[in-house]
Amino acid sequence: MPQWREYFLSLGESFQRIMNNTKHLNLRYSLLALLSSGQVSLFNESLIRLAERLLTEEMSRNEDEAELSAYILDSLQEFLAPDTDPYLDLERLFVNSRTRRELMIEYKKKKSLTLMPTYKVSVTPTLQIFEPAIYEEGNYMMRQHKDFIFHFMRVALRTESKEQMYFNYYSEKLLCFVSELLSNGIKLGNRKLSLMAYSNAQLKQKAFWFLCENEPILMSTHTGGAVSMVEKMGTFNK
Repeated sequence: MPQWREYFLSLGESFQRIMNNTKHLNLRYSLLALLSSGQVSLFNESLIRLAERLLTEEMSRNEDEAELSAYILDSLQEFLAPDTDPYLDLERLFVNSRTRRELMIEYKKKKSLTLMPTYKVSVTPTLQIFEPAIYEEGNYMMRQHKDFIFHFMRVALRTESKEQMYFNYYSEKLLCFVSELLSNGIKLGNRKLSLMAYSNAQLKQKAFWFLCENEPILMSTHTGGAVSMVEKMGTFNK
């Protein structure tokens, strides 16, 4: 194998390994949102170093530190204009951002308002496009299970240009793709996101709530037993 190909493959494998070893889902989503922005290259070695640092150091030693680190990761996109060097030193930019007083004030303000960070991914037949977290009130299930807030994901069906997906008589293959996605869920490294629920408004926008099931959120039943939240919400495959 040519040396250059082996080098680039090793970077991709390193990033995949870091993703699989990152226990905090919000850090995983924020790193993927950074890549999805199109302003950062997977082959930027500083991205790998930053991801490694987030995995091993105090920046993610507990849930609070991990949420702050994810917030800073999302804020980095403010500095990444379309003409930004894709090989910018992201590790240095991240460390410097932790000392930005206005950023910390904004973060504490959102936390004081009890807003919840909600992540969204646009799924196309060929891509998964992640977006930075949006702080909002969240839905009823999220408010009831705040300890599992990062298990929830808003999923939207989109075209490659991020436009809303539409179907017609000739859309058989596209409908098969959608059916498989809703039935089998989304693989995210060693994690799986499964369809949880949707509202009528969401359905019109081709959007749904998915839930990470690797660590099932158990809910009590009327018989005193316990089932996962996905099972409690019902089935959507009929």
